[in-house]
Amino acid sequence: MKAIILFLLLSLNAYASQIGHGTHVFGSIIKYAPKKGWCAIIVKVFNSYKSSSDVPYLNAIEYVESLHPDYVNISGGSPKYLGEERDIIHRLGKTKFIVAIGNDKKDLQSPNNRFFPAQYEESNITVVAAIDRNGNPNSENNWGLPGTRFEL
Repeated sequence: MKAIILFLLLSLNAYASQIGHGTHVFGSIIKYAPKKGWCAIIVKVFNSYKSSSDVPYLNAIEYVESLHPDYVNISGGSPKYLGEERDIIHRLGKTKFIVAIGNDKKDLQSPNNRFFPAQYEESNITVVAAIDRNGNPNSENNWGLPGTRFEL
């Protein structure tokens, strides 16, 4: 059975957490997932209380590493390079990571603009960006990464 890990990277503000970002991502995955033969494991990382610590996220990704899933969705990120995160993604080379390009309206080809894990150069990462209902890229998306897939 294939395992799909979903990180519920809830926003650090209470309103965005209440509108259900993680629920939307899960619904999109179910739309394209096979009807049988897989299970979802949801890992809630943050709550609505602001934290400057990377510890909750790193603990969660270490837990994910112990499960050796087939797929991992990470619908958030940070401008901060986390070597431990990158190492885990690298060690899980057979796991496909689907990661967000980010919503900061920045050109990621500029050395001053960073968004990880989207910018780790690992072959098992697919970077995705949002589109609107007409198929146009969302105006909030970051851009500038070759090979980015645009998904509703």
